[in-house]
Amino acid sequence: MGILSKAYWLGILFLGVLLFSCEKEKEKSLNDIDFPPMDKGKIEVNKMFLILSKTNGEVLDTVHYSTLNASSIDTIMLEVNTNYKVEAHFVDKSGEDVNQYIEDHGEDYLVCYSPSNPAVLQITELSLDKNKDKLGLSTQCKASEVTNSEDANALEVRLKYQANTKDNLCSPGIELIYANFIYKIR
Repeated sequence: MGILSKAYWLGILFLGVLLFSCEKEKEKSLNDIDFPPMDKGKIEVNKMFLILSKTNGEVLDTVHYSTLNASSIDTIMLEVNTNYKVEAHFVDKSGEDVNQYIEDHGEDYLVCYSPSNPAVLQITELSLDKNKDKLGLSTQCKASEVTNSEDANALEVRLKYQANTKDNLCSPGIELIYANFIYKIR
């Protein structure tokens, strides 16, 4: 047997050993990947209340949303050309109001208000965190025209945890609770 023939057969033997010794790697799905836990902060919110009052402090209405009964969302009734103070309150699983915690750690939290039609319902921020960034626990709203369509009149309210990313926008961070309140303007 010549040298070329031996090299040929040794090459074939090497490839055979290589092919059979390699274990086929199992395909991984997203469920198999160990992602680090999501940082949601130290509170777990499952209820939200909005307290609407006149600028003189007279409480007019309280609307609420609960993740435990998500199908039941109150409707906000507003008078045209009237200023309202809106205070957002958040409650955890144990029933404890966590607003003081949110206020104390305001640099990590933001309450976002997004009316479906900002030209009809204007929102003005009243509460700031210790860095003078928006906090959103207290706002003022004013309805500028009468509307009748329930579908077109929604107010999204979100509590966002934005540790190390707060930029006064609602895009970054983790959403702790979200509600889409219907509003009517008379």
